[in-house]
Amino acid sequence: MDKKSVAVVGLGYVGLPLALLTKEKGYNVVGLDNDKEKISEIKKGTSPFVDEVITKKLKENKLNATSDISVLKQAKIIIVCVPTPVDDNYVPDLGLIISACTEISKEMQKGTLVIIESTINPGVCEEVLVPLIEKESGYKCGS
Repeated sequence: MDKKSVAVVGLGYVGLPLALLTKEKGYNVVGLDNDKEKISEIKKGTSPFVDEVITKKLKENKLNATSDISVLKQAKIIIVCVPTPVDDNYVPDLGLIISACTEISKEMQKGTLVIIESTINPGVCEEVLVPLIEKESGYKCGS
């Protein structure tokens, strides 16, 4: 595995700019999203949301974007950038982050660094995501 291989999971307002900046800094980057229409736009060099800077960067420096989760096997670093919407009482819905972590855990290799870039409450990583990743991957986090 190339130690400069990065996968960004979730190519929205946070993930797409992060993937492009990471690529500009010399990393081998693949962007992963389950929205095939968004992937198609990115491959055409167009931002899936209105942002002139992102569109310019996509045209200058094509991003490898896919919905094929198996690409995570090649990543030394996985950055999760999925949304955590809140309900009317401001309680976060962790469904997307739990789903993303479940899926990446099945594909990641031993020694992969997983970074959570989603907005979550204190304790969610330690109490929810780490046990989930350990259970699904069979690896022990931090060792």
